[in-house]
Amino acid sequence: MGPDLTNTASQKGSGYMRGFIQHGTGKMPNFHLNTQQVDEVIAFLEWVDASGNAKVPATQVHWTGTYIFPNHD
Repeated sequence: MGPDLTNTASQKGSGYMRGFIQHGTGKMPNFHLNTQQVDEVIAFLEWVDASGNAKVPATQVHWTGTYIFPNHD
């Protein structure tokens, strides 16, 4: 579970992503990646960003930042 990362590169930038990937956060562990691995994750996220826009409606985002799946009854 986690936030939609489709447009993280264009919305937040590589410096923002690098900080989270290198050090982790309260919700994301520090995976102790080396510099090359961090660069590769950022390159992947930049590639995903270039693939399109997947803006999730605010009504489908839980206060924790995770996606709320629609109920298909």
